[in-house]
Amino acid sequence: MNSLNLDVELEDGVLYKLVLVQQELPIFSDYDYSAQWELIEKTLVMDMKKEKLFSFVHPKNGKKVYMRKYGKCPANGNSELIVGTMVKPLAFARALIVLHSHMYKVPYIVLERYRHISNNPDVMAKMIERAFNWALRDTSVRVVLERWDTKGEYINYHRDFRLSWDVELDKSEGEYLIQMGYEDALEVQKRNEAKKKKPNKKKSDDIRYYIKHPNKDAIIEFIRKALEGMKVPKDIARPIRVLRMHKVFLRSEDYRLPYNAFIKAFPEFEDLIERGAYNDFINPNRTKYNNDEIYMQLEKELENIL
Repeated sequence: MNSLNLDVELEDGVLYKLVLVQQELPIFSDYDYSAQWELIEKTLVMDMKKEKLFSFVHPKNGKKVYMRKYGKCPANGNSELIVGTMVKPLAFARALIVLHSHMYKVPYIVLERYRHISNNPDVMAKMIERAFNWALRDTSVRVVLERWDTKGEYINYHRDFRLSWDVELDKSEGEYLIQMGYEDALEVQKRNEAKKKKPNKKKSDDIRYYIKHPNKDAIIEFIRKALEGMKVPKDIARPIRVLRMHKVFLRSEDYRLPYNAFIKAFPEFEDLIERGAYNDFINPNRTKYNNDEIYMQLEKELENIL
């Protein structure tokens, strides 16, 4: 076995055993590390989901607050936390959390780059300990981080973390593995799932529903009069375009009258104007009515109504 002197940290990593205690008595003995740590696993997931956030506050001054991100999402509790001020690209420390160890069977945490928090790794350990206990404040359980005296045994935590995370990730079937920035993508996923659960509301095809002007009959009559004798799509869409530019229709529809509502109100024009042409002519970014005398006349008539 290669020896490890904890006074000279391996690759800037310091190891701590993660112990759960209740009423000052260990829940699990030193020889029983196979028990499930559902509470800790749950706190990590709730933190990642932003349902019950960890609070990382400097334990000595009580004022300096640190941000956190997930380098690796929780896989049955195995995860990587990035903690720091984030004011500079490299102003962060790293905590590798191994609740289920593939090689050593001991729940532990490794602190790397801790000097970005304090030259004393115990300061960062205390901060993480308090963050866990803040999240567990409604339970009778608390977390204690104890320096791991390896008694000269070389702990290859880098290899163990990779193996353990992959093993637990497979067991959890990648439940929280979000590829495009864990937390932001998780929020997007939650919104998409919520949309799926909401019943799709069928939009009304009643022209009166879309007219926000109090005199709906006058607006409908304005359209009817403007359509008299029209056979060309540009002419048919003209009065709707005028009304849209004056925001007569609902804002939620971008002030436009849907094609279905137009055709239901004026079915005689269904064979004269297709949906695509209708949408193009009522869209000010697609088709222009510059120097159109009929368009200008309609605007004057509409002003008398509005």
